[in-house]
Amino acid sequence: MTLTMTACGPVIHAFSPVYGTSPGMGAGAVVLGDPSQALERSVMMSDERRAYLAQRWTHWQEYEQTTKADRDGLHTRQAGFE
Repeated sequence: MTLTMTACGPVIHAFSPVYGTSPGMGAGAVVLGDPSQALERSVMMSDERRAYLAQRWTHWQEYEQTTKADRDGLHTRQAGFE
């Protein structure tokens, strides 16, 4: 994923064709919002892959917003690889 920094914060510019989602990306998905414009700009990606990523992005946003895991507890940090 490529981000563009704006005065209002980060905005998703585009996704790599091998980008994948995971449970650890829920908080970032909430902060970054709707990925639809970035998915439109993404190259070398089928329409089916774009639709799948949009669906999973929404899933992890909703998961993050509904579970609200213990924010003060011990958390692990995960680096994304492409």
